Amino acid sequence: MKNKLKIFTKHKAFTLIELLVVIAFISIMSAVVLTSYQSSRTKKAVETEARKVAAAVREAQNDALTGKGAGGCGGYVFTYTSGTGNYGIGGCLTANYTMINSVTFSNGGVFTFAAPWGNITSTAPLTLPATITVTKGSYCSNVVVNSAGNVTEGPIYSC
Repeated sequence: MKNKLKIFTKHKAFTLIELLVVIAFISIMSAVVLTSYQSSRTKKAVETEARKVAAAVREAQNDALTGKGAGGCGGYVFTYTSGTGNYGIGGCLTANYTMINSVTFSNGGVFTFAAPWGNITSTAPLTLPATITVTKGSYCSNVVVNSAGNVTEGPIYSC
C-alpha cells in the first residue's frame, strides 16, 4: 500500500505578489536613474557652452592684444543675442558661433576690445562688468567680463 501513495513534495517558486514587488522596485529605480541622468546632461551642456563662450571672449581679447587682422579697424566686437544661441566676434576679424543642445543666452549685449591694448568698452544697455548668462531649462551659468578684461566662468546654478 505504501507504493500506491503519492508523495507530494513542495516545489519552490516565486509568487505573483513577489514578482510584482520586484518589477515595481526596478521600475521606480529606473525612473530615478533616468531623471538624474537627464539632469546631469543638461548641467553638462550649460557648462560646456559657457566655457565655449568664455573662450570666444578670450579669443577676441587676445586678437585685440596681438593686433591680429588689425588694419585700422575699430576693435574686436563681441556680440551675443538674447533668447538665441548665437554669438560672435566682429570688427577686425569675423567669427560666428552657435551653441548646441538648445542652450541659449538669457540676456544679450555688445562689448568691444580695442586694439592694441585690449581695453574693453560696452555698448548700452550693457554695463561693465558684463555678465553673460548661458541657460538651458532650469540651469544657468554666468561668464563675467570685468572692466579690466578679466574673464571668469561661474558655477552652474538653478535659475
